[in-house]
Amino acid sequence: MIKLYVQMAMSSISRAKWRSVLTMLGVIIGITSVVMIFALGEGLKKQVAGELKELGSDVIVIRSGNLVEKDDAGKVIKVNIGDVFTQSVLTEQDVEVAKAIPGVSYVAPIAFVSAPVVSDEGKTLSGDVTIVATTPQIREVQNRDVETGEFFTTPELSKNLVVIGPGIAKRLFGEDSAVGRIIKIKNTDFIIRGVMEPVKPSPLDLVNTDYNNALYIPLGAAKNLSGGTLGIREINLKLEDASLASDTAKLVNQKVLDLHGGSQDFSVLEAKDFVGVVDQVFSVLTTFVGAVAGISLFVGGIGIMNIMLVSVSERTREIGIRKSIGATNRQILGQFLVEAIIITLIGGAIGITISLLISTGMRLYTDIHPYVELRIVLGAVAVTLLVGIIFGIVPALKAARKDPIESLR
Repeated sequence: MIKLYVQMAMSSISRAKWRSVLTMLGVIIGITSVVMIFALGEGLKKQVAGELKELGSDVIVIRSGNLVEKDDAGKVIKVNIGDVFTQSVLTEQDVEVAKAIPGVSYVAPIAFVSAPVVSDEGKTLSGDVTIVATTPQIREVQNRDVETGEFFTTPELSKNLVVIGPGIAKRLFGEDSAVGRIIKIKNTDFIIRGVMEPVKPSPLDLVNTDYNNALYIPLGAAKNLSGGTLGIREINLKLEDASLASDTAKLVNQKVLDLHGGSQDFSVLEAKDFVGVVDQVFSVLTTFVGAVAGISLFVGGIGIMNIMLVSVSERTREIGIRKSIGATNRQILGQFLVEAIIITLIGGAIGITISLLISTGMRLYTDIHPYVELRIVLGAVAVTLLVGIIFGIVPALKAARKDPIESLR
C-alpha cells in the first residue's frame, strides 16, 4: 500500500513540477542552512584538532582582552567575541614576567604595526599585508623556519631588518631573490634578512593573520617606528613539558594578574582552550542559524500545507470516486499524508545535496574544510520527515473527511 501511495504522490508532483519546486523552497533553504552550519562547526573542530596535533599542546598564549570565561574545571563556558579586537594592554613587563615562569622555554611577544610598505623599485603593497613586530623566538613557538636567508637575532632587535613571508616576496620581487633587497616601511629603510617558508592559515589564530603575507620586524625597530611606544597584542609561550600546561597557565595568569593590579583585562589560553572557543562560537552561530532555518522550515511547512489544501480541493472528484469504490478514510488520509511527506523529503534531499556541493567547493577552493557527518544528514532527514507529517496532517484529514456523495456532486 505504501508503494502505491508513493507512486500516486510522485504522479501528482510530476503533474505540477514548478508548483512543487516552489513549495519546497522553504524546506530546501532551511535544510541547507542547518547542514552547512553543523558541517562548518565540525570541520573547524577537526582543523583545530589537527593544528593542535601539529603545533603541540605545549603552547600558551596571553592575549589582550578577557576573551574567555572558564568554570572551576578549566573548561571554556563563554567567549567574549568583542574582546578579540580590544585595545592592547600587554607590555614588555608582562613579557619579562612570562620569561621568569618555571618551565617556559621560549617567549615571543607579537605586536602589529600599521604602515605602508614600498619596495626598492617603488612598488607599493596594499591589501592583506601584516607587519608583525616580534623576537627571534617566534620561530620556535610557531614551528616555522626561514626558507632562504636567515632570521634576525636577539642582539639585532633594534636594527632595521625584516623577514618576509613567501607571498610578500612573490608580490614584490617575483622570481628574483629578495634577500638583501631594501624595502621602506613608514618611509624607513629595512634590509630583507630572509624569506619564511610557506605556512597554512591556522584556525588557532583568532585575528585571522595571514603569515604568508606578513613581514617580521624586530620589536625594538617597531618601537622606533611607533615613536617609542608599542602595544603588544599577544605573548606566545612554549613550554618544556606539555603535561604541565594547565598548571603553568594558572601560574602565568596569577603573575600577570598581579602585575595588572588585579584587573583581568587579558586572557591566558592553553591549546585545548581553542577547541572550547570554537565550540562556544559555533554554539552561538548554530542557535542563530537554527532560528533562521526554523523560520524558513516553518514558512516552507505552511507553503506545503497550503498547496496540499489546494490539491485536496482540486482533487475532490478523485476522492469521491475512490471512496465510492471502497477506499476508506484511513487510505485517503495515508495517500495525502504520504504525498506531503514526499514533497518535504525531496526538498530535504535537494537541500542536503546543495550542502554537499557547497562543502566540496569550499574544501577545494578555500582553506575552510566543512565536514558533513552521517549523523548531520540523518538529523536533516528526520527534520524534513517531521515537517512533512506536521504540516501534511491537516490537508490529509480534510481529504479523508470529505463526503463521497458531495465530492462526486
